[in-house]
Amino acid sequence: ANANCAHLHKGLKANGATILHSVDANIIFATLPRATHKKLLGAGAVYYIMDGDVTEGDPDEHLTGRFVCDWSLNLEQIDAFLSLF
Repeated sequence: ANANCAHLHKGLKANGATILHSVDANIIFATLPRATHKKLLGAGAVYYIMDGDVTEGDPDEHLTGRFVCDWSLNLEQIDAFLSLF
């Protein structure tokens, strides 16, 4: 799970996410613009928005998402998520 999260962390940063806390385990808290969250969730991604409504408001406003990896994910699934950006 931690190795998967490290891979996701690298991909999120490469796609412009702001990482809010040190990634020491399998959870990432990161901000992305509302428009990006809307795109990702609309494409079927599953993660939790911590603050705000993804459907209404300024598309450039950054909202915090909680991204969790578990041991059963494989790198191809993480890369499929990252390709949605």
